[in-house]
Amino acid sequence: MATGATIQRVRSGGMLALALVAASATAQTLNTRWHCRLDDQLLHCRLEHAAASSPTSASPDSRLPTIVRELREQPRAWRGRAVHIPLHTLPFDDSALQPLAQAVLCGANPSCLTEVQRTPAPDTVALLDFVDAQDPLLQAAD
Repeated sequence: MATGATIQRVRSGGMLALALVAASATAQTLNTRWHCRLDDQLLHCRLEHAAASSPTSASPDSRLPTIVRELREQPRAWRGRAVHIPLHTLPFDDSALQPLAQAVLCGANPSCLTEVQRTPAPDTVALLDFVDAQDPLLQAAD
């Protein structure tokens, strides 16, 4: 049977391991950061930051398209340019957008981060008023 002192040492050891993992995660710096904005069926992404020497993930896969290899290996070359990732449908679940952008722009590089922001929706009342004003059936009823 474990005594109270033994349990306390086990808890302390676990906390130490957890603290070491957290410290190593914060010590790892982000070398590349992309900001993406959802607009209809496209993700528009722009480079926010890229270190002078951004380490890439493992050796690039030669089966990837050239543009994807360039995005991952030389992100600084894309400064000031937009990358458009087509979705081919309206996204109903936003939870898949960030992993998609991360996979396309960063691959498995742990020092690369993507952020996705949805564009604000238009004012619904103003949009409905506009649609009603353009509807010929409603105009004929007046």
